[in-house]
Amino acid sequence: MKKIGIVTFALLCPMLADAGWVKGMVDGFYVTPTDLRVSVTGAGAGTCSSWNYEFRLPNTSTQYEDILATVIAAHISKVDTTVWYTDSTAPGTTQTNGCTESSMAVITALGMADF
Repeated sequence: MKKIGIVTFALLCPMLADAGWVKGMVDGFYVTPTDLRVSVTGAGAGTCSSWNYEFRLPNTSTQYEDILATVIAAHISKVDTTVWYTDSTAPGTTQTNGCTESSMAVITALGMADF
């Protein structure tokens, strides 16, 4: 498992000018016709929450399939996952007071490692 985590981490973590990052367990994920939505324990700064999901990734992203596979693996294996993201345009809000699909934090990279 460690090799998979290290390889996944190395492949999916280009050091971009990301606004934030969080490390926690993937609580859940939801695939829509247009994007992937992910919930991670400990998500907070720079995120909003729409129906308990703090992050999204449009299915037009070049990393979509890789990140989707990593999210599924992280959820099944219950290991800590690090999510790098661009900040929400409505941080601290929920679906009842301003958090929408377009204002959610967008995943830019994701990795998991069990070490």
